[in-house]
This record gives sequence, structure tokens and C-alpha cells, in this order.
Amino acid sequence: MAFSPRMTAAGIYQNEKWYSTGNPYYPAYQLPNCTCYAYGRFWEILGQNPNLATGNGEDWWNNIRDYPKGQTPQLGAIACWNGGVGYDGHVAIVEEITDTGIVTSNSGYYRPISSYPPDTPSYFWTETCLFSNGTRSSWQLSRNYIFQGYIYNPGATPLEWITGNRYLTDAEEENNAYMFLYAMSGYGWTLNAIAGALGNIESESGINPGIWQNLYPPPSNGYGLVQWTPSTNYTNWAEQNGYAIDDGEGQCYWIANVTVTAGQWIDTPEYPITFDTFTSSTESPEYLASAFLHNFERPADFSTEQTRREQARKWFDFLQNVPSPIRPNKPVPGWGADVWIQYGAIAKELKRRRIIL
Repeated sequence: MAFSPRMTAAGIYQNEKWYSTGNPYYPAYQLPNCTCYAYGRFWEILGQNPNLATGNGEDWWNNIRDYPKGQTPQLGAIACWNGGVGYDGHVAIVEEITDTGIVTSNSGYYRPISSYPPDTPSYFWTETCLFSNGTRSSWQLSRNYIFQGYIYNPGATPLEWITGNRYLTDAEEENNAYMFLYAMSGYGWTLNAIAGALGNIESESGINPGIWQNLYPPPSNGYGLVQWTPSTNYTNWAEQNGYAIDDGEGQCYWIANVTVTAGQWIDTPEYPITFDTFTSSTESPEYLASAFLHNFERPADFSTEQTRREQARKWFDFLQNVPSPIRPNKPVPGWGADVWIQYGAIAKELKRRRIIL
């Protein structure tokens, strides 16, 4: 669903996301309480009741398994802090991201802000946590809180690829894996096929649509997610079709819709399946990683095949529990009831119209 920042408490009181047994922190805590609030706000953004860990705020970072985590801020993510001596930590929701820090929405029994009496309970507030302070507000800094990281909300993942002629961090690769998931499932790919392709794309480009082979940009070198070689095999098409050459959506469109006509996919004796069979397959991610390697990439050296198979399994495990922010029109094999509908096409059209969700 589209992310909309919450900067006031409007609509919270008696809302089921905070005031029902669907929230495991109700009725034992209710508001003001950071965990009860963060659970309800995550639910509000996600569009369905999440599967979040219980426990104190400082326990969430280590206990949550069903959602990806990282050190790169994203809108709608849960920001987690370990408590100083005598404190139970804190969780809050990222509502804005600036050059200097994050703006969070919060609730808590303790609100140690100078304009209020010490340790006054507060139903709702927003504050800025500065990167220069270790992603902490002034009160967290004074109490020696330690920032742990972000638990990402798939209902608010931004429509933004991370790109550039550089190697990405693990968190940035995870972000782009989401973007690939959104785009390719929109073209009807199964999760198995998506993971199989990602196992190869990680080895080819680090899931970076803007990277050149060896970081060196002559046109004869490889470029982009699948390292088209020479780069002009893709870049000429991109320029003719109105895409910036590092636009991940354009590269996903090419993979989904131009692969066959460009003669990029060639059935091999080892993997005698068509491209359409690959994209709709529920074979194991490992099998599909090898099929993509042999039939699409076709390198001179197959020594990395086992690594690509292992990476495919990693991405399958990483992405399989991500709930869909959009209810399906129809099921897609490998996803059961949850499916991502035409997300790549939607993202492309929104960008064309300069509409930002």
C-alpha cells in the first residue's frame, strides 16, 4: 500500500490496530507504550495483522524472523534500540528520512523531553534521531541507548532502486531484491523463478542495475543486473524506449519481455525448458538458478554454478515470508493466496506520470 507518514495521533484511539486483542500488547499495556504503538502502526502500514515478536522493545531486533532487517533506513520500518542500564529499550516507526537523521513516531510510558516533567507518559509524539548521534534522539543518547537497526515493512518499501557504479552493501542488495521481486512478480513470475534469477544476478552485478563490469565503463564491457555484454545489447534498447540505462524497472522489463525476441534464452540439453516454462516454474530455486545460468547467462566458465544455486536458496528463504501489500486478483503458482499484481508495470507508469506513492 502507499506509505503515508503519521505525524499526529488522529485515528489511533479505539482503532483495532491498537485497541483489540489482535495487538498482543493489548490489553496488558495499551497506550502509552512503545511496543503496543509500534505493533499497531506496523499493522496500519502493512494492511494486515503482522507476525511480530513479543517482549520488550530491545527484544524485537533479535527475535523477529518474518521480516527482513538491515542498517539502511526505510519508510515505515521499525527502528530498534537496546536500552541502557535499567531501561527496556525502545521501538518506533520511521516516518521521514532526511540527510541528517530519521523522524520517528512514538509512544511510551517515559517521555524524557525537557518541556515535560521527567518520565511523563506520552500517548504519541514525533522526534528526530540524528545519524551523528548514532541514530539516537537526545534522550536516548543521555540514557546510553544503542541503536540496533531497522525491521522493514514490506507494505511501505519505496519504489526506488539503489544504483550506481559501485558495490552495494548487504542492506542495499536486499532493497534491490525487493524491487526485483515487485517487478518480476508483476510479470507473473513465480517466487521460485525470481529466486533462481536473483541467485545469478547477485553473482553478475550484486543486484545493482547501475554497475559496470569491473567498475570500468567502456561500451564493450558488461553492464547492469545481468551484465549485458556488450553493454549496448541493453543500453541501445533502453535509450530507444525512454529508460535511463540504470533504471532497474527498464532492465526488469527487458528481462521479462525482450529476452525471447532478442534470442537471449536458448534451451540447453542440461535444462530443456522454455523461458515461459522457467518464469512459471515451481521447481526448486536451485534448479532454476542453474537453468537461468545455462540458458540465459551462458558463461564461458561455470565454476560459480554452486554458489549461484546457494544464493538462489538464500533469496527464496529471505523473500518467501514477505506478505503482499496488495491483495491478488488471481493466484500465481508458488505464492498461494498472496501475489504481487503488475507491480513493475505500475511502477513504470507512475514514474512516467511523475506520481510518487
